[in-house]
Amino acid sequence: MIAANSPRAVSYTLSLLRQSRNLTSEQTLDLEFEKAVSLIASGEYFYGVAAFLEKREPEFPDFDPGVSD
Repeated sequence: MIAANSPRAVSYTLSLLRQSRNLTSEQTLDLEFEKAVSLIASGEYFYGVAAFLEKREPEFPDFDPGVSD
């Protein structure tokens, strides 16, 4: 279920999919890299990995999709 994933990652993925229609492949990859770095810096990546390793459901920090990183 998509809703169970990192809210920031889901928001970024949807945004990237929408934006990529008007970008070149290289621009899309650059934007994807920026979003990946932002996700790692936000800590959500580590919440997800830790939950997986501990065999539990992840608890992601609050995220307001209306606020841009």
